[in-house]
Order: sequence, then C-alpha cells, then structure tokens
Amino acid sequence: MSDFPVPPPQGPPPPPLPPSGQPPSYPPPGAPAPPTGYQPPAPPPYPPAAAPVPPGPPPSGRGRGGLIAVIAVLAVLLLVAATVAVVAVVRDDGSSTASTQKEGEVFLEAAADDGPDVFTTAAKTTPPSIAPVATPTTAQAGATGAVSGGQPGLYGGTNKAGTCDAGAIATYLAANPAKAKAWVDALNADPTLSWSGGSQVTTAQVGQYLAELTPVVLLRDTRVTNHGFSNGRATPRQAVLQSGTAVLVDRYGTPRVKCACGNPLTKPVEQTTKVTYTGTQWPGFDPATIVVVQPSTVVVETFVIVNVQTGAVIERPPGSDGSDDVASTTTTVAPTTTTLPPLDPADFCSAIIRYDTTVSVDTPEEAIPYFADLAARAPVELRADMALLLSTLQEISATGADNTESPAVLAAVAHVEQWVLANCAYDLNG
Repeated sequence: MSDFPVPPPQGPPPPPLPPSGQPPSYPPPGAPAPPTGYQPPAPPPYPPAAAPVPPGPPPSGRGRGGLIAVIAVLAVLLLVAATVAVVAVVRDDGSSTASTQKEGEVFLEAAADDGPDVFTTAAKTTPPSIAPVATPTTAQAGATGAVSGGQPGLYGGTNKAGTCDAGAIATYLAANPAKAKAWVDALNADPTLSWSGGSQVTTAQVGQYLAELTPVVLLRDTRVTNHGFSNGRATPRQAVLQSGTAVLVDRYGTPRVKCACGNPLTKPVEQTTKVTYTGTQWPGFDPATIVVVQPSTVVVETFVIVNVQTGAVIERPPGSDGSDDVASTTTTVAPTTTTLPPLDPADFCSAIIRYDTTVSVDTPEEAIPYFADLAARAPVELRADMALLLSTLQEISATGADNTESPAVLAAVAHVEQWVLANCAYDLNG
C-alpha cells in the first residue's frame, strides 16, 4: 500500500462511448498525468453486468414430480394423440425376419408357430383347444390396450395340467451356456423385470428364476418383444402372439417365456410410426383388440384363470405346474366385480414405490393398469383419494379433458404424497 493518500482522478470525465462499441481509453488522452504511485481505479465492467433476475413463481402442478406428474403428462400425451392418427395395415407376406424388421413392423405369430430363431423346443407341448365359451367376450379397447397381469380371467389353462415344461428349458440352457447368456441378457434389458432374486437374472440363476414362473395360455392376442437366438446373440422382434399361445408368466403376471420355442419375452417397444402387421392373419385377428400386459403392482398371490376347455374358473398358485389347481369360488372373471382386500401399510408402501420407480408414462394405456391396481389395494384412509386420481386418469384417457390442476385432484395428490412420506419414508417428489 502507498505511504500517502491517494488523490482523486484528475481531468475531465471519460468521453462518451465511441461508435466502434469499444470502451474508451482510461484516463482519456490529454488528461494530466496522475502523481507517481497513483493507480487509477479500475474501469467499470463493460457492458455492465445484468442485475440478477428474481426467481419467478413456482411452476404449476404440471411441473411437479411424483403422482401429479404422471397424471399431467398423460393429459399432454392424450391431447397430442388426438391430433395424430397412427394407421395400422396388415401384410400377408412373411418374408421379413427379425434381423430385417422395419420400423413400425410387427410380426404376427400364430399359436402353433414356433417362429424363427428359436432358443429351444424342449418345453413344447400340444396346445389345448380353446372352447368359444372360454374366450372373454369383451376385449380392452385400443390397438395396444393395456391390462394388468393380475387381472382375473386374463389367462387360461387346463385344470390340473400345465402347458409348458419350465424345467426342460432350464436343463437345456444349463447345457448351452452361450444361449443361456443371450437369454438372460434379453430379459435383463427389460426395466420391469422383477423376481425374488432382484431385478436381474444371472446364468447361474436361470433354473431358480424359471421355477417361479407359471404356465398359462393367452386368451387375447398380445403384443410383446420376442427374442430369438441367432449368431450367438438374442434377436429381438416386435410381435403379436395369438390367443391360445402357451407362455410362462412371472409373479406379476407378465409374459416372460414363449413355451413353444423357449424364447424370452419382454415389454413391447412402442411404435411411433405407421404400424404394419406382417404375417398370415388368423381368424378373428383385429388390431383393435390387441392387448399389452403390464406387470401388476403387487405380487399375484393366486392366478384366477379360465379353463379353456370348459369355461370354468380355476385358481393356480404362482410357480406351480398346474397340479395344484383348485376350483375357484369366483363365478365371474370380470374385473369390475372383483373386490380385493386392502394391503397393509408395509405392502402398500412396496407397491407404490415400485409404481413410482418403474411406471412408464409413454402412453396413457401403460399407466392406468398400474394405478388401477394401487387404487384397488389402497389402505382405507387412501381409498377415496386413489379412486379420485384413477377416475381422473380414466377421464383423461376417454375424453382428453385435463383436470389435473383442479383443487380436488391437487388435494388428493397432496394427501397421498404426505401419507407415503410419513408411512413409507419415501418422497414421491424426490
């Protein structure tokens, strides 16, 4: 620091800014030189720094995370969908293969068709004939209508008899490690995969995983990603499996294996362009009745299935081969007549956290079955709120009306979020 006081600057103030847009020299030419030791003050920043912008008001409910985000995003998606039509056409030639599948192309796979690039036919059995009485009379609307894997009557079977030998698949894969690696890699790519061992399956766990699966028969034409095997790797293809196809489902009711070929199955990839169905149409094929099975939000304790030969309703324990089937006391499999008991708080916490971390909101159809399961099993103190949120989702889906920021909906969301934070130690907005 200087030993003497610093005098003020000498001479006139700086001239105006020159046309060049550059700041003037400082001090200006011709001004008296300052005394020795004088350091002129630094010029002000140029251009002057902008004043900080005060924060605006918080975003509306549409910007929030958690449950309200799901509802709000669905409203936007449906409004967009109302102006964009995706046209489906059907081609009867089967010249394409999985490796040459075009964007928007979906293969038709008949119940008796093994399909290309099979993993193994070791588990193949003769599929049962399906009596007309066993086929549901009403299918979910929409080209990719979504249904919950725990819905009673979604699947069929034959009493006291399985339709797939899971053990034979396990034995075959254990003897073919390259195929076993490709098989588990295909399953592990699905973010909805969940079993008692976690969210991934290793080759050493194939037998244990398959032992948890349950043999059933599809009662509706079902969209999946079917993974074949070729050149040492899994070959995914978008497909529709015909009603009557034997599959293995996991404990959430999701199809995981096509029995005739041993191929792993995962959630279908949403098509954003015109959909073309390639292959031979079977009698009754209608793109409007195809369904996508979404995992139930809770573990299915008993599969309520339809006897495809008699139309009777039977109950099949998960992981059983059909030998433990019992006649059901349920006289109807319509989901609207099935009342489920509420989950205890710990189980509901697990279910809603699973919903919050795995639900997809790519389409409204994907979210509603998850939420319907939660609403049906909600604790008593949350049932009114969950029912209101479910009806809001359904109204958005049916009409496109966006009521996500109504006081009643916001209050219901806040109550559910507060309950989950207090009882589950989980922040739905986190």
